[in-house]
Amino acid sequence: MFGQFVEKPLVGRRFAISDVHGCADTLQTLLTTRLQITPDDQVFLLGDYINRGPNSAGVLQHLIDLQNTDFQVFPIRGNHEQILLNISEGVIPFTPLLGRAKDLTDENYKIFPHFFDFLNKMPHFIELDKFFLVHAGLNLQVENPLEDTTAMLWSKYMRVNQDFLKGKQVVHGHHITHLEDIRYHIRSKSDVLPLDNGCYKGTKEKQKYNYFGNLCALNLDTFELVVQKNIDKKPEKNPEKKEEENQKNS
Repeated sequence: MFGQFVEKPLVGRRFAISDVHGCADTLQTLLTTRLQITPDDQVFLLGDYINRGPNSAGVLQHLIDLQNTDFQVFPIRGNHEQILLNISEGVIPFTPLLGRAKDLTDENYKIFPHFFDFLNKMPHFIELDKFFLVHAGLNLQVENPLEDTTAMLWSKYMRVNQDFLKGKQVVHGHHITHLEDIRYHIRSKSDVLPLDNGCYKGTKEKQKYNYFGNLCALNLDTFELVVQKNIDKKPEKNPEKKEEENQKNS
């Protein structure tokens, strides 16, 4: 499944949210308290729900629960999800880079079945009336950008091709972007709108910058940007080692 087209709802709002990266408490606060979403609203998530932050399983389970209670939640596949799927299917070996996503797998790095089904069904892009939603970007230099799924997961640069876009805007994550740059693109209604503000960086005790570490939600109809500071606890560096120490001392 490469992509899908989603009709604009007759009532309700439409939000795009990018790169949650295991920050389950922050996501839930954004959706429930800040946005106060209802089943009439559509929520599009732009990939990378797992790893880096402390609770990958909590993020996925919250999205699954919302879908199961008739909320219109549309998750797109990110590169971190694709890597984990490849590991689980034996395509590539496990990498320590996904160490914080191990709450989704058994001891053999096989994804638990209900999480696997959820991840495996995710499209690579979603097309709306006025937008293309994708994790990393589109390869606008080829004849059909909607067939290049590698670019959707990994691309770093996009050269705008108006002939293909036909007035639509591309909304994406993947590239951590300064909050003021995100706001600038939104105010300018640029052809390409970045939304990844490096939410997981907010879990660090000392942030290198002041304008990173937030989870951003863009109202696709009003262009209002809602910014939620990361409220998840800082993940432990070596949880396995700490558990071993606790067992020795018990």
